[in-house]
Amino acid sequence: MLNRDSQYTGQMRLETLADRVATLPDLVTTSRRAATRKPSIVLLNNADGGSAWHVRNAIFGLIFFVVSLASAGWASAATFNVNTLNDTHAVNPAAGTGLDSTGKISLRSALEVVQSIGGTQTINLPAGTYNLSLGRILFGDVPTVVTIAGASAATTIINMTTTAQDRIFLIGTTGLQADAHTSISNVQFKGGKLTADDYG
Repeated sequence: MLNRDSQYTGQMRLETLADRVATLPDLVTTSRRAATRKPSIVLLNNADGGSAWHVRNAIFGLIFFVVSLASAGWASAATFNVNTLNDTHAVNPAAGTGLDSTGKISLRSALEVVQSIGGTQTINLPAGTYNLSLGRILFGDVPTVVTIAGASAATTIINMTTTAQDRIFLIGTTGLQADAHTSISNVQFKGGKLTADDYG
């Protein structure tokens, strides 16, 4: 049978353990609200019910992992250096490479990647005349930030041929897509023509 002193000591240990367990929600809430404080989790040692282990590095690693997963879908980014003047399709736009059937990257194939996966994309156009013989190029239907940069407006020309004459770019086919941003610099446009509707 336990004497009174033993019972009292056991009761104090139980009360101490209960108090520490009760503080766990407060610790978790505090770590969420105070970004400047180092969050910690208290793990109670089952052997004596009194010791505490503060784990910080594990929490930081977990937070980084979760944030990385959450942003992975939108954060796709690439730079496409166009290396052919030909107007060609990407073999697999979703793959993100922009390669056509000959292993080259055309203006159209790069923009087909933009249309497929979105994200932040830069397309570099060397000097030359890019004759569009396959019609207009569609993009901007997914969240994206695309930059199209030519060498200069005098030497980098995007020309719509009469083969399938149309507007040169159709950016956002619905006109309702949010977070679709396009920047074009040092490029000259020629030959775009459309009489079917009032859009540019």
